[in-house]
Amino acid sequence: MATDLQSHEMPDQPPEVDGESPYVHYRALSVSAVSSLIVGVLSLAALLDQVLWIIPVLGILLGAFALVKIRRWEDEMTGAKVAKAGIALSAGCLLVSIVWSVVEIATEVPEGYERLSYRELQPDPNVPGEVIPPKVMQHDGKRRFVKGYTFPGVQRENLKQFVLVPDRGTCCFGGNPKVTDVILVTLKDPHRVNFSYFQRKFAGTFHVNSPAEFQSTGVLYELEADYVR
Repeated sequence: MATDLQSHEMPDQPPEVDGESPYVHYRALSVSAVSSLIVGVLSLAALLDQVLWIIPVLGILLGAFALVKIRRWEDEMTGAKVAKAGIALSAGCLLVSIVWSVVEIATEVPEGYERLSYRELQPDPNVPGEVIPPKVMQHDGKRRFVKGYTFPGVQRENLKQFVLVPDRGTCCFGGNPKVTDVILVTLKDPHRVNFSYFQRKFAGTFHVNSPAEFQSTGVLYELEADYVR
């Protein structure tokens, strides 16, 4: 009887199957891998503005960091597929955004206008006392295309006239623009715009004010815009 009972006792550990223990060793899911996947989804925002390219770059870095950790501690950590998915999403969004931007830059200037950058409006630091660089005068009275950010004033909707500045730091975060970083834009009817944190595009007739006009308006450059995007 004792022998029969002993023969039916449950073993302390289940038998091995194909030389492996039936117990599955627990491995933690990498937080960095999950974060990379989340940031990869958020990387779709990079299609809206170049400043948001930092999001997919962060997703790629998080994914790469996760893979390094997983390979180093493969017995304790899992999530390589999740990290790779995050990297793929981030890289794809970044690539599409870059290609989109290149195509947009190549096609954004409307017919009959020439591009004018804020860089061209700056005085030469090697020329003492220079305010308006001579090269700017070649744009006076010409049809030009300019990109920038609307500087917020008291009115923020249905704007007909406003100040355009070159960067978001100046327009949106309390910057103090230089006089050569300011373009006074007047929209021709029926065009109107609202204040936005995103870059806007305008085209029209560019003017360089004389010293007397500068005294009355407080701006060196003006644009009578008949194109808004």
